[in-house]
Amino acid sequence: MDRITNIRVEEKKYHDQCYDTYDLFEPGSWLHKPVTTVINLINQYKDQEYISILDLGAGVGRNSIPIAESIKPRNGKVVCVDLLESAIAKLMSYSQQFGVEELDPMFEVNLSTERMIELLKRQFAGWEIEQLIVKSLAFEINRNGQPVKLTSDCITFVAKKS
Repeated sequence: MDRITNIRVEEKKYHDQCYDTYDLFEPGSWLHKPVTTVINLINQYKDQEYISILDLGAGVGRNSIPIAESIKPRNGKVVCVDLLESAIAKLMSYSQQFGVEELDPMFEVNLSTERMIELLKRQFAGWEIEQLIVKSLAFEINRNGQPVKLTSDCITFVAKKS
């Protein structure tokens, strides 16, 4: 097995174990609350009707479910994308549990940060880009009894149709 495939296999094991051990919004894991930046951003659009949100790396819905709850009365929709089928399955279950069926789950395509930003800018050409933030994330986890550092870039991209 090549290095990248092995990393993906181990990442899946870690997330599956986390999703099986912790419930969404249950204290004790990183699933216990949504990301503050995301909630602050959605509050900026509280008066918008027919808002559409794209959540890449949605996981089981720790951000997308509170967003969907917020935009539900305003005819909004959240499109959720994730690499793991197990995350999408849990997301669909949690969306029913929390009464937010405005979620449209899909699977993720793995892209570099630069390529993703390029695609977003091209897709939303002519729109007003209100925020573009790239934040490097690092997580220390235990994998098979060994400490492992997971790193990724988190892209916050907010565009408003002019």
